[in-house]
Amino acid sequence: MRMRFAPVIVLVVVAVVGCVERSDPAHELEQRLLAPCCWRQTLAEHDSPVATALRREVREQLAAGVSPRQVEDAFVARYGPRIQALGRGDDPRWLIGVVVGAAMVAGAVGLVVIGRRRPQRPPPQAAPDLSDDDYATRLDDELAYLD
Repeated sequence: MRMRFAPVIVLVVVAVVGCVERSDPAHELEQRLLAPCCWRQTLAEHDSPVATALRREVREQLAAGVSPRQVEDAFVARYGPRIQALGRGDDPRWLIGVVVGAAMVAGAVGLVVIGRRRPQRPPPQAAPDLSDDDYATRLDDELAYLD
């Protein structure tokens, strides 16, 4: 592979690494649960005393070693299935990552293919050695041909 593709490869790697989120189980769970005071926003988004208390409860339970699934099950038992913003296994973020990653790989492969198919330019040829009189004669011939 030629060095001209090195910057492209570096950019692709940096973009892929930048897309990888550092997981915070508490925040992920807060995004999966609706605030029971309004039923419109998730616990992560809603700003009310009830949502703040429930966020604190989620973080305390996770810090105590309770699994995110058990915490979610406890909320479902308390408030019903309506509290779930997403059903189990309905988190679409993985699909976005797959599509973005596939597009980046396809773009990099496309650049490599285009770079390899581009025809090589022939080396420049030296101009014929003609004197000024030869150029003038040739120019007169071509102008006469156009008339």
